[in-house]
Amino acid sequence: MNDNDFPWKVSRVIVPFLVYFLITIIVQVIVGSVLMFDELKSIRDAGYDTTFYLMDNLDAVIKENAVLMTLITSFVMIFVSYIMMYTDKLYRDIEPFNFSGYGTLCILGITGALGISRLVGILPLDNIIGSYAETQSLISRSPIPVQILTLVFVTPIMEELFFRGVIYNRIKKYSDVIWASILTSLLFGIYHMNLVQGVYAFIMGILMCAAYYRHKSILAPMFLHICANGTAFIMSINPVSKAISRSLLTNIPVMLLEMGIFTICVLYFFGVFEKKENVQEQKGSESDEYKDI
Repeated sequence: MNDNDFPWKVSRVIVPFLVYFLITIIVQVIVGSVLMFDELKSIRDAGYDTTFYLMDNLDAVIKENAVLMTLITSFVMIFVSYIMMYTDKLYRDIEPFNFSGYGTLCILGITGALGISRLVGILPLDNIIGSYAETQSLISRSPIPVQILTLVFVTPIMEELFFRGVIYNRIKKYSDVIWASILTSLLFGIYHMNLVQGVYAFIMGILMCAAYYRHKSILAPMFLHICANGTAFIMSINPVSKAISRSLLTNIPVMLLEMGIFTICVLYFFGVFEKKENVQEQKGSESDEYKDI
């Protein structure tokens, strides 16, 4: 198939998502059946058809064990995404782990999670498309250690391999870095299935693409993502953060402060201050040259 063929380009981006959704369904059916094994066995022993019981009750089991389902799906998708990157020969573009600049990524992830999550929480976005409150309710049903393992570590690793490692690189092959970053981040937002997380994921997705581009390593956006998710998780269980969010009188000033710090971190990350210093140094050197003349 010709790489310039438009249907082929589209299929290269769509197929990974189809694989992801297929794996998600398979995991839900298998894990749901295992969790319902005792009930299904009793029904089968009683001479009833287990198919209808499974179909009627599977959705409730999936919701009750949503984080566990996500954990298992993420583990599978880590290997699938790596295989996709390997077949795309993207492993050649991954540089060894380098600690230089990772402090900035950590601060960027923390301030982004604080500022952006509080901003989208204030805006009247929930229930317009999907329900973030319902998502939070499903997550809270799982034990805290399972939540930490899944949401702070495993899922960010999977999402970076999948979105930045596979989707971003495939789009970049047919366009440029800017369009690849925008489209990948848009897909990353849609993937979260609700507007609150979607807006947050789009903004953070842009930063993760920038981190990948700048550091030339998939480990960079992974690290940023883990820092952001870890911060968001702490905020979700921290009574101080919850108390701040209850009133606009406290929530808005804190949000403005957090967004201000986040903006400074973003400007620093993109080298705005460094560029200004370089320009001033160049002007200074030019004036010295004129003095010598």
